[in-house]
Amino acid sequence: MQVRRVGVGDVETVRALRLHALLDSPEAFGSTHEREAAFPDRVWVARLGTPSNATLICEADGGACGMVTVVRDDSDPDLGRLVGMWVAPSARRTGAADLLVTAALQWAEQESLTTVRLCVVDGNDRAARLYRRHGFNPTGRSFVGPRAGVTEVEMERTPSA
Repeated sequence: MQVRRVGVGDVETVRALRLHALLDSPEAFGSTHEREAAFPDRVWVARLGTPSNATLICEADGGACGMVTVVRDDSDPDLGRLVGMWVAPSARRTGAADLLVTAALQWAEQESLTTVRLCVVDGNDRAARLYRRHGFNPTGRSFVGPRAGVTEVEMERTPSA
């Protein structure tokens, strides 16, 4: 199993992973399959072509089985946001999620991001445990996310973690 950073040449792979994620775990995301399936190619290319961000995919046996993106915060150059984390059901409990988070944090460190934040749906204890293993802690902030009625809990990892 390996993780690699992807770019505009990987649009079809990333699109397929993201759409699969939105079908498999719609409750975990602020978007919908229907919305993103309608995106033109230029949206996917823009997502992957922003050099200040990184999209990483996990591959096993030659196929992509998970993904995560780190987005640099426009208003704070020291802050990155971990978004779009997902692992295919066939790769869960294999270490793929840990590999993705580790690679995302390594990229953030290389880019001199001193803080990485993420949001996890309240009650998604499995995801929260994953993030805690990697030094993330709740900030005490929560909010109702883009989907009505779904509370998201903010977690953060700083250099002292």
